[in-house]
Amino acid sequence: MKLRTRSSRLARVGAAVAVLTWAGWAQAGVPIADDPVRHWRVSSGVNFTSGDYGLDDDTDILYVPITVRYDHEPFILKLTVPYIRIEGPGGVVAGTDGSVIVDEESVGTETNAGLGDVVLSGSYVHYPDGGSSWPILELTGKVKFPTADEDQFLGTGKFDYTLQADVSKNIGRFLAFTTLGYRFLGDPSGSKLNDVFFASLGGGVRVVKDVQVGLVYDYGEASSSSSSDSHEFVPYFSWKLADRYRLSGYAVAGVSRGAADWGSGVSLGLDF
Repeated sequence: MKLRTRSSRLARVGAAVAVLTWAGWAQAGVPIADDPVRHWRVSSGVNFTSGDYGLDDDTDILYVPITVRYDHEPFILKLTVPYIRIEGPGGVVAGTDGSVIVDEESVGTETNAGLGDVVLSGSYVHYPDGGSSWPILELTGKVKFPTADEDQFLGTGKFDYTLQADVSKNIGRFLAFTTLGYRFLGDPSGSKLNDVFFASLGGGVRVVKDVQVGLVYDYGEASSSSSSDSHEFVPYFSWKLADRYRLSGYAVAGVSRGAADWGSGVSLGLDF
């Protein structure tokens, strides 16, 4: 197989929006849960992306994660178990956090579905003292376990490792944030992938007390010489329905060959 990577990081962008929105509310002094120091969160959602990734036909990917998160300030532990469905040219493979690996020699159309790759992450969050002008800093390490069926092209069959830093700053009703990260990719059978750098830059505004809207620019480095970098714009909203519930949604518009043409997602989280 001659593989190349196309990236549509719907899952990662959605998670980043949820985390950074929560951080912005926390910095603004808005309570998120009854016990902000130690609590659990369970969330799920539906993510969909579509694009041709340089092939003749489109590939549609449905990604439905269930995420369990435990916060014990200043640490966060998170486990994601997803269902994934891929419809498109045979040989399109799901990578880490919504990325896509494409066999350039793919022909025909296949539909495969099942368990995706399980992802475990741990984070340390530094909250500045009250009144401080410093931003919130979150450092994350992540491991992707190869639980998806490689033979059905639902995953690469290899471990991936990610190091990531998120910085956010709330200024009144406004929130600015950025992400920098590096992903160490395992090589699928018969191919060689390069490790990749990724980054996001975004901002949001709290239009009313419990609703935030914003826009994210997302960049992903190509993981092979035959692929292109990914550039995407992601408008989003996040709505804290009550003390324990939060609804988030977003769309994706790809502006390069390395990105999905379009996508969207919605998630609902429960704190307890």
